[in-house]
Amino acid sequence: MTGMDNPLLHDATLPAFQAIRPEHIEPAIRQVLQDNRRGLQELLAAGAEGWDGIVVPMERMQHRLARTWSPVGHLNGVANGDELRAAYNTCLPLLTAYHTEIAQNAALCAGIPAHQGHAVPRPEARAAQARRQRAA
Repeated sequence: MTGMDNPLLHDATLPAFQAIRPEHIEPAIRQVLQDNRRGLQELLAAGAEGWDGIVVPMERMQHRLARTWSPVGHLNGVANGDELRAAYNTCLPLLTAYHTEIAQNAALCAGIPAHQGHAVPRPEARAAQARRQRAA
């Protein structure tokens, strides 16, 4: 299955819930995680740091992952069945491992403190505050 065949990988304004099937879920998540890992490696290899170099690109990657996973979580809640549940449960350890890698990535963390002590641009400050509130 190619990305063009997988509705979870389409860059549409709204998810195509009626087109999403259990067999789309794991390949889509694996693809996005692979793309994000590659993107992070490229950022770090290029010596990216600070807000614009690390945070903004990481937010874009996270946004794509959320746009891929959120419809799956919604369908799991409203149209749960054996195949969907199995696909959903298969992806949970993949997502957990990815988020653990990000949280424990020393090179990534080293690039972010370069921005500490500087004023965070206004829209970014609001976005950061919203993320902290959601996490609480």
